[in-house]
Amino acid sequence: MQSRLLLRLPRAQTVDVLLTILEIFLARGFDASATIHNQSALHMALYRGHEKCAFALVRAGADIYQTVTRSPAPEEGDENVWTGLEACRDMYGNKTAFRLEQAA
Repeated sequence: MQSRLLLRLPRAQTVDVLLTILEIFLARGFDASATIHNQSALHMALYRGHEKCAFALVRAGADIYQTVTRSPAPEEGDENVWTGLEACRDMYGNKTAFRLEQAA
C-alpha cells in the first residue's frame, strides 16, 4: 500500500517524502551503511535516482568505499563489485562524485 501512495505523488513530492522518512530513520539510529540483498542503502539511493537521499546517507556516515555486487551485471571484462563513489561517478558524473566525496 505504501508504494501506491508514493506512485500517486508527483516526482518532486516523492523525493521529499522519501528524504523526510530517511532523515527520521537516521535520527533514530538507522545504520547509514546498512545492506540488504548485498546492496547498500547508498547504492540503492544512487541507483534509483535519489541523489538527496544519497547525500543524507553519506552525511550520516555511509561508507562511500563500501563495495557491493554490481547490479545490473557489468559488461564482460568489468569488475563485478563497485563502491558507492564509483556508482555515483558512473551514474551522475565526476562533479557529483566529487561533491559526494567531500560530504563524506
